Amino acid sequence: MARGRALVTGAGGFIGSHLVERLVREGYSVRALVRYTSSSSPGNLQWTPPEILREVEVVPGNVEDPGAMRAAVSGCDTVFHLAALIGIPYSYAAPQQYVATNVDMEEGGGSISYPTEDPMIRKIYREELAKEGAEFTMPESVYNPATR
Repeated sequence: MARGRALVTGAGGFIGSHLVERLVREGYSVRALVRYTSSSSPGNLQWTPPEILREVEVVPGNVEDPGAMRAAVSGCDTVFHLAALIGIPYSYAAPQQYVATNVDMEEGGGSISYPTEDPMIRKIYREELAKEGAEFTMPESVYNPATR
């Protein structure tokens, strides 16, 4: 029996792919949200050991899409929100996209707010490394007010 059902956004990234692997090894059932691409690339999840990846439900989507987020969080009790746009030079060319994904999502706006409306979601963990691009800060645990 699984320890719980976790959603990892940004699962195709370096940190996200390693977190997915760790969660499976710890006994969690894992849904990995990877940014949709036309090549259907799972990102860094492609380097995850096959015996681990077989246990993961990989879901392509976008954290800015409310419908995709509702579907992604369905049945999960924990969300690890690591999704972020990276690449500082491009952020100057598309600042609104970066703010929508990296700032609005972290401040409880955007589609990531949908999980907090679900009383079954007990915790959301946010990772700030990708959005900052420099300093590392430990994930901040954000408890769902609906479950207090």
